[in-house]
Amino acid sequence: MATVKNQAIELSLPLLMSNYFEYINEDNIDEELKCTICAQPFQMPTTSSKCGHTFCHQCIIEWLNKQNTCPTCRNRMSLQELLPIATRIILNQLDRLLVQCTLCKQKNIQRGNILHHFEQCPNKIVPCLAADIKCMWTGRANERIEHVRMCPFQQIRPIIDELRTELKAQAQQYDKHIEQLRAELNATRQHMQTQIKEHTEQNRFLLALINNGKPMSDSCSKLEGTRSNSKCSMIKSIEANNPPSCSMCDRILVEPSDISVHHCDSGCICNTCFQKYYSYARDV
Repeated sequence: MATVKNQAIELSLPLLMSNYFEYINEDNIDEELKCTICAQPFQMPTTSSKCGHTFCHQCIIEWLNKQNTCPTCRNRMSLQELLPIATRIILNQLDRLLVQCTLCKQKNIQRGNILHHFEQCPNKIVPCLAADIKCMWTGRANERIEHVRMCPFQQIRPIIDELRTELKAQAQQYDKHIEQLRAELNATRQHMQTQIKEHTEQNRFLLALINNGKPMSDSCSKLEGTRSNSKCSMIKSIEANNPPSCSMCDRILVEPSDISVHHCDSGCICNTCFQKYYSYARDV
């Protein structure tokens, strides 16, 4: 079901047109087609779902903003109970009412056609065709052709249009160039982030090799020791089922062959991490 709000949106323009027409033989118009508030034929007829009385949409809205009773029966009334009239026979009767244009004085225009007439009315006030390029002239529609013929703004329009086209093309080129620069900047940023991450990992590798002053090596002087207390701590940990973990990736190293470099007291790096980071660290 249509609401009063929707009807107001759909018919607001014809309502505004009421300033540009007057009724012919208004006294002969059926009183049943007139609003009791403004005494004029209904504009956007709106009825109460409770008492059934009908008014112009704008009239009843303004009325209810001041008081909450029906103008006809004085019963309580609210905006929520208002509904637009959708009965075609009533709307057709209103549309067929004859009016006169107050601008050009043409008579016998059906009210439902007043908007179409206004679009073509020779006396309506219109702007210059060059209003978009700052011509301030306004006048009757039937005078515009003569004005445009002499309008200096309209005469330079071809030049302005050409400049606009050039500026638009330049703007598009600038936009394209900006997008390219943005893409390059993003690529550079990503590359720098990757480089920072790699350098961070390499620094971590170097610190692991330095091992708090006990640098790691790929050789072990204690592997041949005969006494258990002289064995490498890495070997001891493996034999005690408490294998060491890689200082880089924390992977548990259960076999001596998994260890690439170590310090006999503590600290080791697995083969995978050593191969991953050593070549870069050596270059650095």
